[in-house]
Amino acid sequence: MTREIDSALCDPLLHPQSRRARWARIVAVGLMLAILAAQSTSCRDPEIDSGIDGTVTIGPIEPVSRPGEDNSSPYQAQIVVKRAADGKVVTSFQTNADGTFHVAVLPGDYVLEPKQGNPFPTASVQSVTVVRGQFTSVRVDYDSGIR
Repeated sequence: MTREIDSALCDPLLHPQSRRARWARIVAVGLMLAILAAQSTSCRDPEIDSGIDGTVTIGPIEPVSRPGEDNSSPYQAQIVVKRAADGKVVTSFQTNADGTFHVAVLPGDYVLEPKQGNPFPTASVQSVTVVRGQFTSVRVDYDSGIR
């Protein structure tokens, strides 16, 4: 009887640690294959050579405006880009600290929805048409609410 127990413990196919090690190898190989598949899929996507760029400003920044003087400043904002046809979100982004942005999207019609304050600052939704091989420039102007 001792001989049967000893042989079961020595058999690599029956030993519990061997089964765990085998499953660990299977899981590791599966994860590696999943990572490789994800990377190869992204490599096959065509390079997007079109999109939307622009600047975001907020104003007025002073309660008194003087003719000929700019009463706005760059503004860092969150913007959502949706397809115009079905409203599906394509991407969202935060502008740089200087209010500039550059986002790649495929050619098509889009709607830019700037994040709104409660009640200020506010900015209008804008429609944008992106043409293949070009970046369409837009300016998003936030109203600060200063009067």
